[in-house]
Amino acid sequence: MQQARISPTMPTTFNTLPPELQGLIVSEALEVSPEQDSMRTSKLPLYEKNVALKLASVSSAFLDHVVVACHSKRNNFLDTFLQLLEICPRKQQDMVCKYSQQNGSDYLASMHTLEKALPRTSPLFKWLHCGHCDMVESHEKAMVVWVAEMKLLCKETSIVEDLVKRLDMTSIIGSGTVNYLFVLMASVESNHPLENFYTCTVLPNMRAARYYGKEDIRIVDDVPRPSLGAGQVRVEPAFVGICGTDLHEFLGGPNFSPTSPHPVTKEQVPITIGHEFSGTIKELGSGLENSGLKVGQKLAVQPTIYCGKCGACSAGAENACLNGGFIGLSGWGGGISEEVVVAAEACLPLPDNVDLDIGALVEPLAVGWHAVDASPIAELKEPKCVVFGGGPIGLATIQCLRARGAKLVICVEVAKRRQEFAKDFGADYVIDPTKEDVVSKALELAGGYIPPDLAFDCAGVPQSLETACKVVRSRGTVVNVAIWEKSIPFNPNWLVFREANYKGVLGYQKKDFQGVIDAIGAGKIKPAGMITGKIQMDRIVNDGYWALIKEKDKHVKILVDLKAGISDPANIVSS
Repeated sequence: MQQARISPTMPTTFNTLPPELQGLIVSEALEVSPEQDSMRTSKLPLYEKNVALKLASVSSAFLDHVVVACHSKRNNFLDTFLQLLEICPRKQQDMVCKYSQQNGSDYLASMHTLEKALPRTSPLFKWLHCGHCDMVESHEKAMVVWVAEMKLLCKETSIVEDLVKRLDMTSIIGSGTVNYLFVLMASVESNHPLENFYTCTVLPNMRAARYYGKEDIRIVDDVPRPSLGAGQVRVEPAFVGICGTDLHEFLGGPNFSPTSPHPVTKEQVPITIGHEFSGTIKELGSGLENSGLKVGQKLAVQPTIYCGKCGACSAGAENACLNGGFIGLSGWGGGISEEVVVAAEACLPLPDNVDLDIGALVEPLAVGWHAVDASPIAELKEPKCVVFGGGPIGLATIQCLRARGAKLVICVEVAKRRQEFAKDFGADYVIDPTKEDVVSKALELAGGYIPPDLAFDCAGVPQSLETACKVVRSRGTVVNVAIWEKSIPFNPNWLVFREANYKGVLGYQKKDFQGVIDAIGAGKIKPAGMITGKIQMDRIVNDGYWALIKEKDKHVKILVDLKAGISDPANIVSS
């Protein structure tokens, strides 16, 4: 069948869709221009547009003209209508002209009369019937009627699934078509594979924090609500933590956030932010009846994005996926929004005794848990450990070491307030490297004969790496937890002369999230003191990012409270 010519901004997958859906997308993509607002009361421009495009959808030969004519005549739908009419089958031309003459310039009446003259089984009748509803009823009701007819053209499940999974609807045509498709796929018959794929309502846009680039975060109110697919969960975020990666992106990015389509999410800046978050289940997609998840359930979200195809994923190391990323950094929405849709496997329920603000701490704690789990701590009878860095990840590692039975935990930290935090969260001793020799002091604290077994570098500075390699015993282990911004000098002899091991770790896996949640529920980890501030969504830049940047030694974790509302409506913009 003939395919439509598309503009360069539309993805090539548009060409793979059936002509009926192509015409539908184009028709929803077009909106009445501001210049025509004064004509809205008559509703004629809207009606002429709808009729013209619906006529076009009847015949695939119209599709080129739909795209070309409507783009070239964007502000004159009457001309577009007439141009499309010129290529109608002669019989349809005659009918339109006949009834137009009878009703003068009243195209609305003309189409009503034309509709009555057509057989009810005619596709043209169906399109006109929906256009009729569009004029005399609300737009939302018209969409429902339109869907009832359109679903006859969408019997193949793959057609609609392809539309949802492969097209970036928001970048092509805005929220109008997305909302229409919600209704379309919710209207399918009972037991259809797409049943419950979407709710049967026209969803309004939502508010979210969006990252646009260096020092550019905006709270916008026109983000399309995410669609809900089979095996997915709609989550209403409650609390969202701001982490070091967020700060790096804010000050010098985009670095981690994609500036070209991400290989998995296909999204790029601007993106919704927030990857350390908790929330409650708002809706379940189909296929989750026996998942153990239920509406209203509290949960923490594991934001890992992975391709499932690369060597790392094949080896069970999806946290090191070559094409990976994170919800809230790489696309697929983020926690600082009214809603986010995630895979069911990313949802980890919280025990009844764990509050939602604590749930937002599971993600950073999982980084520490993964690092500890990667070490040989389980093989040691009385593990003696040194943690370099008293920031959020260092403090998380200290708590996880305590939960995993470490006998001795030493923290190396310069900042006085962070030294206090380290003690609060379980460090037996804190060494200030500007005042004491770390290697000799750690040996003394470990008993004076055998140095510590394990060292965890959460600081990520040249001095911490060298000292970590020198502080451990022979055949001890150094675990690198930090992410390095640039290369640094490294002498392998620091490890060679001890036959020490050097282990790199990255992020976390699902078992680490579950381990943290179980430990919190059992009281083995008590992280509430990590929360040093809670802010409203629109205060994220001034009271969140800048507070952590300018007063980093004062804070551990600032949470955005999604239930706290907005401090000033003037802070909300449209994208």
